[in-house]
Amino acid sequence: MWQRLVKLSERDASCGAFTVSPGIAAHTPSRSWEAVYPRTSIHLEQRTVLISPCFTMSKPITREVIVQSSDRTPIWADATGSPTNPALVLIHGLAGTALGFDKQVADERLIEKVFVVRYEMRGHGRSGMPLELADYASKQHAEDFKAVCEAFGVIKPVLFGWSIGAAIAVDIAEYLGPEYLSGVIYCGGPTLSLSLCTVTIPSSWMPFMSYVTSSDGNVAARFASRFVESCIFDHERLLPWPIKLQWMAGFGIQPPVVRQLSTGREQQEGRWKREAHGWPVMLIHGTEDEHCIPEVVIAQAKEIYDNVEVHLLERVGHSPHFERPMEVNALIVAFMEKLRVP
Repeated sequence: MWQRLVKLSERDASCGAFTVSPGIAAHTPSRSWEAVYPRTSIHLEQRTVLISPCFTMSKPITREVIVQSSDRTPIWADATGSPTNPALVLIHGLAGTALGFDKQVADERLIEKVFVVRYEMRGHGRSGMPLELADYASKQHAEDFKAVCEAFGVIKPVLFGWSIGAAIAVDIAEYLGPEYLSGVIYCGGPTLSLSLCTVTIPSSWMPFMSYVTSSDGNVAARFASRFVESCIFDHERLLPWPIKLQWMAGFGIQPPVVRQLSTGREQQEGRWKREAHGWPVMLIHGTEDEHCIPEVVIAQAKEIYDNVEVHLLERVGHSPHFERPMEVNALIVAFMEKLRVP
């Protein structure tokens, strides 16, 4: 398979552009690009990365790639910060994109301490959108995660899963082994695993699930706004139109069948339940989450894991990392610092 390195040319974040070009190792403050990102068989596609000028970060280093998973499905990913820091891999929720984590990537206090990687799940955003059930098998999700980690030289990251994105931890435990992760942060939503979430979704939200997975284009288009609003408790104040439109676009560009395949796929939970109980785990939930009964998820987590840290945020909905970014980012840093070897 074609191999190449990429070079990052920096410009001040106030100008807003970082250009990726092929062929030469980039400079990092303490380690060379080749030392941090050894040559692999992963296809890295040339990209230009834009950092919004409204953010206050000073010269963040961002690398954006398209990697090929084991079945050759393209997976979009980027990474921000120093690869010498502990790694955090952010995985978005159903019908979302990595743009939902812009408030993490833009927080210089987080980036100073953590190497932040985010990617878009197959069937979402800029990643490939296969349309067969086999393409969404548990093993494929684990392979996607592995391909992203290898692209950025990440070893034993912490997984940060928003809503259904957190279910990938089960896939990783089954096919890559529990030792692949240093810990898991569950942020918002009902999902420890796809089977367990059947009892963690409120009865008030269940009727809407048929709209989420509807293959009727008219239904899907009209429901996009309601779906996005349901992710934010105080959406009239916290969700300006440009961001709402961005999130609706993530819903709208996705073939509806992908939402059916993503929620209806099977997971093998045996190894996760037997061997992953030692993972350090943090749950961050909002008390006003329309999609989730936090108390049930917390009880499930304490049955499965030995070490569970819980944070319930008042007047917060389905997206704590977006609704209270500074608070959640501080919790991330504190959690990851506890995991560091003295």
